Amino acid sequence: MPLADRLAYLRAEHMLTQQELGERAGVAAITVGRAEAGGYIPHGTTLQKIAKALGVEIRDLIEPTEIVEGRRRGKNAAA
Repeated sequence: MPLADRLAYLRAEHMLTQQELGERAGVAAITVGRAEAGGYIPHGTTLQKIAKALGVEIRDLIEPTEIVEGRRRGKNAAA
């Protein structure tokens, strides 16, 4: 699952709007929107702020994962 899809999924899982996530992360809502649209990949501090606001590790945003029964699973996790 691409970063854009993971970000949108996690944001929805936390029942946040793009504006709310931006406020929590201290970034512009347009940054969140562009990242979810796939037109922008946040780097460094921005990615760290977004991950922290969602209560996840950066790797949860950037590592390939799949959604299984409503839960995230890393590509190397047991089935």
